[in-house]
Amino acid sequence: TGITKFSQLSIFSGLNNLHNISMVPEYADICGLTEEELQTVYADGIAHLAARLRLTNEQTLDRLREHYDGYHFTEEAVGVYNPFSIVNALCEKRLSNFWFATATPSFIFNWMRRFKTDPSQLDGITAAAEQFDVPTEAMKTALPLLYQSGYLTIKGSESDEDGTLYTLGFPNREVRSGFFGGLVETYLGITDGAPEGYALRLYRAMRAEDPAAFAREMRSFLASLSYVDGLKKALDVFGCRENFYQWTFYIVFSMMNTRCRTEVRTANARADMVCWLAHSIWVVEMKIRGKAIDALEQIEERGYAIPYEADGRRVFKVGMVFSTDTHTVEDVAIAEA
Repeated sequence: TGITKFSQLSIFSGLNNLHNISMVPEYADICGLTEEELQTVYADGIAHLAARLRLTNEQTLDRLREHYDGYHFTEEAVGVYNPFSIVNALCEKRLSNFWFATATPSFIFNWMRRFKTDPSQLDGITAAAEQFDVPTEAMKTALPLLYQSGYLTIKGSESDEDGTLYTLGFPNREVRSGFFGGLVETYLGITDGAPEGYALRLYRAMRAEDPAAFAREMRSFLASLSYVDGLKKALDVFGCRENFYQWTFYIVFSMMNTRCRTEVRTANARADMVCWLAHSIWVVEMKIRGKAIDALEQIEERGYAIPYEADGRRVFKVGMVFSTDTHTVEDVAIAEA
């Protein structure tokens, strides 16, 4: 990861005879650590990390998989771990975003803005190889840059006589949380840093199943953004203000490794956003102007929450209205299904 494909531009150059092995199965595990290598070569390091975390070896391996595993370079390749992150985690005996901390990919975020990339559509995007395994100077979307720099990886594939379609996604928790943590400042136009701890406070409010606290924290977060310096530009770039707030929610919760989806299809329409936590599901409808109770009634009338009623988790329905003057949450209505 971190190496992008380059063009073989001249027919007279010796480089025109290179063999690109990026997606050849025989070389799929040449970069990274396999599960077998991790459990044998690094057995002592895992035991020491487990002792520091006060976990069993198997629990520690589960944590390592969640944080650093998941890279696939062909459709049927074994998954590999990020070796830089593994070595640092075992050396420092803690779990952190080691790889992402090596550099802030502002270049990638700027290209995403240039192509008006919807961040909520990246995890699970479907594409042919020629859409992401191409030289970055010839790219027409941000997808090749995201894939070749390691922020997206192959998660699955579907082949027939006409070709192969790949499903791409974030490889692990380290990449997802670090990526969205950096993305929030670029997409929201924040020039002086985001408020400290905002994502954790929002996540804790949801985990505590406290919709009122959730709305209060989101209002506080949006109100803290500098409209003059950055937010106005961000709104201008992305046009639809409702989509802007959807992206804001999606980015913030993705930082906490929460499963979130925007524009979730139901039998009758699409819910603006749905978030799945361990013990609760949140169905959110967002409006620009109007009343929050109307957004809540839309959730009920169109049955956005019905697919989750048999899930067993508590289901919260949240209607939110954003002000075009203050650019924060103006009104909230909350009900439990």
